[in-house]
Amino acid sequence: MDVLISAADKAALKQCGRWFVEQEKLKHFFPTFQLLGGGGSVSKCRGSLATNWDNTYAVELSQLEDFPYSQPLAFVADIKPTPHMYRAGNICYMNPQAWHPERCTLAFVVGKIAIYLNKYEVYIRNGQWPGVEE
Repeated sequence: MDVLISAADKAALKQCGRWFVEQEKLKHFFPTFQLLGGGGSVSKCRGSLATNWDNTYAVELSQLEDFPYSQPLAFVADIKPTPHMYRAGNICYMNPQAWHPERCTLAFVVGKIAIYLNKYEVYIRNGQWPGVEE
């Protein structure tokens, strides 16, 4: 069962450094996002993002057990399929070849998802994906 990171877990995360920094960055840039897990381990991250058209989407990042060495999967609730979505339902928010564990944070990932969602809304309106595709 997923639970919010407890005070005891925060102390354990602080010792490992990376998760503490990730949590602080999310709190600053995307305050609706929270790390989920238990026992000092993080398995998911959930929050919501609003678009330029004032629509709000629930977002979940999963497969964080090997983060930052592997790119998280991103799922957005209640969106229609697009050419930029995998069969499993996760979205393609960035080219996996561009992933770099020392430069990519969860806040960076959430920012990329925010861009994706605004492009998604343009796509839904006119049928064409706007801008550069990664």
